[in-house]
Amino acid sequence: MSESNASATRITPGNALRPEDIALEVRTGLAKPTEDVAEYALRLGDDALILAQRLGHWISRGPELEEDVALGNIALDQLGHARSFLTYAGGALGQDG
Repeated sequence: MSESNASATRITPGNALRPEDIALEVRTGLAKPTEDVAEYALRLGDDALILAQRLGHWISRGPELEEDVALGNIALDQLGHARSFLTYAGGALGQDG
């Protein structure tokens, strides 16, 4: 199978950008964010986390199963974004862990 025909579901873990990799780059000095960028990432992470929590709350009150599943998937995406932003901000601000 050529690269252009490759399935989107067959992405190897080696091609994924994980929050842990971002934090490692910040700790080792490969990525050098300013404090303003770190604060902005912190705010974006907080927003994504709150949105994910609210979407999760709405799932229990939705009238349609299909809409509930869609909201659940969006909430999971937002949790992933929150994890990435907060990991980045924590590493940049020296608050790992």
